[in-house]
Amino acid sequence: MTTAFPGLRLAYVAAAVFLTALAYLSAQHQAHGCAAALCCTAALLLTAARRETLAARDRRAAAVRAERAARARALADDQLADVYARGWLDLHASCCLTAWHTGGTDHDPRHCTRKDHHA
Repeated sequence: MTTAFPGLRLAYVAAAVFLTALAYLSAQHQAHGCAAALCCTAALLLTAARRETLAARDRRAAAVRAERAARARALADDQLADVYARGWLDLHASCCLTAWHTGGTDHDPRHCTRKDHHA
């Protein structure tokens, strides 16, 4: 359950306090059944306030987890992009694909420009 009104917990507690005061007045006028009903209703309102507090905490925790997961995905994507960029730079700097693949130990005589070697 989501709360549209952020002060709902405060309203629950205020209503519970009001009902408790009414229960006290009812007990003073010998209306014990009414006083008991008002106390039970106040207890239900306090339970609802506690439930709203726990739900708000859970919503905040879920939002924090989602934000952390999004940051981790963004960081992983950035790191992967850096790896690809370095790979393309290494490939571009090599003289031929065979030299890039073998780390410069072999060269393709048909396509090699030997631009990474000095004459």
